[in-house]
Amino acid sequence: MLGTVTVTTTAKKREIPPGPNRKWYSVPDDIKTAILNDHPTYTYRELAKKYGVSLTSVWKIKNQNQNNKK
Repeated sequence: MLGTVTVTTTAKKREIPPGPNRKWYSVPDDIKTAILNDHPTYTYRELAKKYGVSLTSVWKIKNQNQNNKK
């Protein structure tokens, strides 16, 4: 293609939201108590698989419980 091409647009740029819309679901209380009352030799990975929650959720529940005991 030879020469210059001029393109005029009247469309506005799409505005990007400041961050993704994420929903964090809380773990039900009965699962929290079950995780805390399970045998202490279970690993976080085993508990997460057993109750169908994420590994970080199990870690957070155990960690918050230890901080509340102090």
